[in-house]
Amino acid sequence: MAALADSGTIVIESGAHGALDASLLPATHLAILDARDLYPTFADWAGRGGRSLLLERSSLALVTGPSRTADIEMILTIGVHGPRRLIVVVCEPEPADPGAVVR
Repeated sequence: MAALADSGTIVIESGAHGALDASLLPATHLAILDARDLYPTFADWAGRGGRSLLLERSSLALVTGPSRTADIEMILTIGVHGPRRLIVVVCEPEPADPGAVVR
């Protein structure tokens, strides 16, 4: 998993069997992310290894929050699929050396 700071998006890789139900089913999605997996933009993520995931995986989900859709009469509906609320907790990695300073 990775996160994109500019849009508040999390990138979820499909598992061994390809299902991405976790990106569509919960009303609240709580993601716990290592700070090393936080990228400024999609282009930064793609340039630092994300491009290979795009080519290797059967699918990826980009989750930013509730879906927005409008029917032919232009009536906006929010939250038809995907989480209504996205919470991302970013954790700093533990330093290897207890005396090391975490940036």
